[in-house]
Amino acid sequence: MFSTIISISATLLISIIYIKKKYFVRVLTIFVFLYVIGQIIGYGFNVDILKAVIPSSSHPESGVAYQVITSSVFPLLIALIIDYSYKSLKK
Repeated sequence: MFSTIISISATLLISIIYIKKKYFVRVLTIFVFLYVIGQIIGYGFNVDILKAVIPSSSHPESGVAYQVITSSVFPLLIALIIDYSYKSLKK
């Protein structure tokens, strides 16, 4: 549970720091929204593929596996696609 909170908090903290520094504001805002929704669905409905941290099958009592691709990279790619589509429609 502790590693889950740390992982989610670190991802959100890094995103918020970049938003405050005015780096990729729209993309990161969309990412934070999608990431939070994904984590709510992942932990609320027990969808392992959306969770940031799941128990490791090799060491279920102490090990954890980090779902970097499906929990972080996938929402970031969707945010980039949404931003690109929005910019294309705007032109």
